[in-house]
Amino acid sequence: MLKLFGYFRDGAIIQRGAPIQVKGWCEKGCVCTLSCADFMWGKNCEPDETGKFTVEFPPVTDTESSFELTLTQGEEKVSVKVRFGDVYLTLGQSNMAYGLGSTESREEWLARAKSLPVAVFDMPEEASTPDKVMRPYEPQEDIPDRFGWREGESLQYVSAISVHLAVLASEKKGIPVGVVHTSMGGLSVESYIPKYLFEEEKEVLEFAKKVGRYQTKEEYNNVGGRNYTQSFGVYNEKIAPFAGLQFTGAAWYLGESSAFDFEFADMFVKEMQMMIKGVRNLFGDLPFVCSHIACEYYPYGDTYGYEYVNEALDRLQAQTEGVVSVPVYDIEPRWLLPDGERYYHPIHPTNKAPISVRLFEGLENGEKYPEIAEVRFEKGKAICRVKNAVGGLKGDAFEGFTLADEKGKYHQADAKRFSADEIEVTAVGVKSPVALTYAFMQYQDFCNVKDGEGRPMLPYRSRKEAVTDGYFFPPAFTVNGATEVYENCFGTVAGTARKVKVWKKGEIYDASPVKIYTSGEEIIVRAKPEKEQFMGFGVSPVFCLSGHKNYFDKFGYLSVDLCADKSVEFAGVVVRDVKGNTYRFDLKNGRAKAETLPVTKDYSTYTVDLNKAVRGDSAPVPMTKTHRQQLVSLEFCFTAKSCSPVNVCLKNVRFTDRNLSKKRAVQKKKVAARSDTQLPTN
Repeated sequence: MLKLFGYFRDGAIIQRGAPIQVKGWCEKGCVCTLSCADFMWGKNCEPDETGKFTVEFPPVTDTESSFELTLTQGEEKVSVKVRFGDVYLTLGQSNMAYGLGSTESREEWLARAKSLPVAVFDMPEEASTPDKVMRPYEPQEDIPDRFGWREGESLQYVSAISVHLAVLASEKKGIPVGVVHTSMGGLSVESYIPKYLFEEEKEVLEFAKKVGRYQTKEEYNNVGGRNYTQSFGVYNEKIAPFAGLQFTGAAWYLGESSAFDFEFADMFVKEMQMMIKGVRNLFGDLPFVCSHIACEYYPYGDTYGYEYVNEALDRLQAQTEGVVSVPVYDIEPRWLLPDGERYYHPIHPTNKAPISVRLFEGLENGEKYPEIAEVRFEKGKAICRVKNAVGGLKGDAFEGFTLADEKGKYHQADAKRFSADEIEVTAVGVKSPVALTYAFMQYQDFCNVKDGEGRPMLPYRSRKEAVTDGYFFPPAFTVNGATEVYENCFGTVAGTARKVKVWKKGEIYDASPVKIYTSGEEIIVRAKPEKEQFMGFGVSPVFCLSGHKNYFDKFGYLSVDLCADKSVEFAGVVVRDVKGNTYRFDLKNGRAKAETLPVTKDYSTYTVDLNKAVRGDSAPVPMTKTHRQQLVSLEFCFTAKSCSPVNVCLKNVRFTDRNLSKKRAVQKKKVAARSDTQLPTN
């Protein structure tokens, strides 16, 4: 038998500038040569008792020539064409495995790839269903014949991110670029960790056993639907065989399978460190770049798995040398292509290219994204110092922060630039803040801290813990100027994945017509009052979004700043519960209760009491926390003085524990009583 290790096939790209370790098999001594038009190196190969041999050639820096790698044994000869350049390793699950042919701009990227000396070593699964996949229990020395290099037209069928990385690197460096792609949909990190590291890390081993992610030899290949992602199986089959090769860097895109609860995420950090250690033990201290997982509401665990996993990747960066964590929350997760096919799924963004660009930049320059390095808690505020902000912070006002008071309850916060690399954060009613979050929330659409180059700041929590009852994730309608929010609930049959309008015409009363605009921080409601609707009109914010708790039971008051260009009365906030009952929260005029309040031409703050309401017959109703948890919609209600078009502007919608209403003089309107129109009284 005369055979080269399976990596060395026609079209192979070998890492330039590093010693070249060639492995193969022969029955007796053979000669291995590496040659091009200008020279030839030869090595005598002596196999061990198994027939395996290993020889090493000096580094090659010539990236322009085509080389021939040859084995000769008597009259028998094996020869392949190879090139030298940079080689990357890609690891992960479905978002890394997602094929180029199912992504946006696929024709453009395929054309670019076909014009360049790039190739991807692809390792497809032999079985079509997960339970039929068999993984090797021990590390393998070679790879199956079904694995091989793809280039040209066939690249449309392999990992989009792998192709993107190859194209970006080749275009920038002007050299051949190869990518060894190892991912598969549904894999968990445990499948990439070598067995010997599990045995060293007892805490992780016990956790993996507890959650069914560690298999003994007796259990191996006998766990049904999890056969494909058994512990150390992918490492044994798709990582270990490449020992002795060299890589420029590695890109990781996996975490969805650990998006469960805080314990899973805490272990995910440790498991990622083990995975990286295992890879580096084989290939040296190559840099790792890790993508955050796509914005997604996972309706299991404690439902905060998405936030925990991305936080875990940021913790990994802080604790592990040579690791860059890449945020993606500012990239709209588009997931459909207009071709009518049904295999698309919201968990898989089809706009992979922006993620690939960030991964490549992280590998190329090792620059980390802006992140909060320090928080100083002072009286009534917190000061965040941001590091890695190239060109300083961009902008003067920021969204996405919350502050916790001394009781551990988080409140919506205001944030503004304090210096070139500092942000001042305050929250209404929080006199002694003790904790802070940024972008640690399901809906990160409006989190807008960026550096001078437009790079987003990593999410942050000053306390790393399981989410408690005190956390507050500000709803979209509390963000000034918010028009749309991307709701993503895992599926398209029972779930949803779409852009949702943050404000729309009042949905409870459905009164006079309105049109809604934005201008900077303002939401502008242009109404055309109608007599048939008592000249009333309203607007409703998006309320019940996947993964968003109803925070009406967490706070005492809801306030909003209003102004109008004509005479308008604010009639308060009306809500509907799950039984269809409607209630109006008490509108506050200072400490007193008001039926309506005039909206002035200049902004003024209006507040409703979330603890008290009236029902349809005007009878007072105490709004218990349980009742408030059952609210499904709400409407901000207004009444005009005439049928002339009117503009009402809203901003600074807030949940607070303080009554922000100030006493104002109100002229009571006198209406002549008519006995024939009076409602019955109790």
